[in-house]
Amino acid sequence: MKTINVGAALSGNCRQALFKIASTASLPIHFAATRESRTARVIFLDSSKLTDWPGLVETIGSKLDFQNTSARGYDFGLDAFLDCLRDAIDGSPDGLILVFRNADQVLRRDRKYRFSQLISVFEDSARYSSQLIQDGEWWDRGPVYFRVIFETSGKLPLPQIAFA
Repeated sequence: MKTINVGAALSGNCRQALFKIASTASLPIHFAATRESRTARVIFLDSSKLTDWPGLVETIGSKLDFQNTSARGYDFGLDAFLDCLRDAIDGSPDGLILVFRNADQVLRRDRKYRFSQLISVFEDSARYSSQLIQDGEWWDRGPVYFRVIFETSGKLPLPQIAFA
């Protein structure tokens, strides 16, 4: 998998939205380096609370103010998660960055969903965020800056962020 310099990865010109990183320790310093990441809403997530689907939905939902909260646990499926994530993107006109610390723990103990399914939801969300929406309605918007960064030592099939 390719390696991308941190400045290029965080740039609004980068077409890739999902990355892996060895350590998030110096990442906040680099957020100030590009206009898009400097103004974006940054959410750091402790992956020890995301080992199963109900914990993941509860934690991310509370951080992103998911409105569809009537369903809980496994009743809150991937489609509902994607819809709420899209709403969070629409509600973040300055951009949204999700940083998963210790990402090797994400969905590690889940009986229904796999990490690869979550990656697919984030990839769909990234495509959605890059779209221009012009329906002549109040929800019209331009493309929204969106990044998902996974701190991991694992072999995720994502580009690696490198610090120069």
